[in-house]
Amino acid sequence: MDSLQDFKSEYSTYEDIVVGKIKEGFHIASLHPFMTAGVVLGVGFLGLKSITRQFLSYKTMRLFLSEETLVSRADARVKELQQSIDRLKGESEKLEVNNLAKEAKKERNALSKEVTKINNYGISV
Repeated sequence: MDSLQDFKSEYSTYEDIVVGKIKEGFHIASLHPFMTAGVVLGVGFLGLKSITRQFLSYKTMRLFLSEETLVSRADARVKELQQSIDRLKGESEKLEVNNLAKEAKKERNALSKEVTKINNYGISV
């Protein structure tokens, strides 16, 4: 029974501290409304999912940029993507050629080993 009373008194002490800190936070927030609004907006913006952030940034950008600017940016991005696709195609072709060369080399080595075996039996090739 005594430990329950101790727990209750400690709990009420911590509860008073937490409530006091929250009240103090609200008081500071009311004294600095612009800072509070900035912090709330910043935390909200960072807290949103990336898709929502992209959507908001796109909508905001549309407010301040002309349609021609947006189209030119989109064209530039499309060109970048096409260039990266072309580079990937070139790299994949190089890899295919390298793989074919390695395979041909292995087959040539296997064939030369077979020719060596045949020559060891005394048959000229």
